[in-house]
Amino acid sequence: MNKDLVRDFNEQINQEFYSAYLYLKISAYYMEKGLSGFASWFLAQAREEEGHGVKLLSYLVSSGRKAGFGEIAAPAIEFDSLEAPLQATLEHEIAVTARINNLYDFAFTYKDFQTADFLTWFVREQREELETASGLVQKMKLYGTDGQGLYQLDRELAQRK
Repeated sequence: MNKDLVRDFNEQINQEFYSAYLYLKISAYYMEKGLSGFASWFLAQAREEEGHGVKLLSYLVSSGRKAGFGEIAAPAIEFDSLEAPLQATLEHEIAVTARINNLYDFAFTYKDFQTADFLTWFVREQREELETASGLVQKMKLYGTDGQGLYQLDRELAQRK
């Protein structure tokens, strides 16, 4: 594995754990607002992001490379509406998708086809993440201003484990 790709892998590992941290913050926000379904959904999302970080870490180490750990900054974002965390999630997932695409492109450019193949899972996962985040923003815009709609959306999100 190319040394620059190793560096970028380590940065992505750090970013996956930052994503988990961000989603924990969003979970706490919704807990404070009394929306336990939203809070539960984002807690599950945080756990999923941790899993992504571990998956990248495991691949890196199994490839004979050294894992490097950077600091994880506290998410410096505040929310002023129930929709704001969902919009922040979509924007965050767009940025993560760009980083994953860059990793994939870098692996392919350096003819590291095993790593490109490994990253294909992440490319597909990011498509799902974007669809989900976009759908949540859309549902909140459609139903979030209505108390009954918000209640139903909260119940729907509570189903995720």
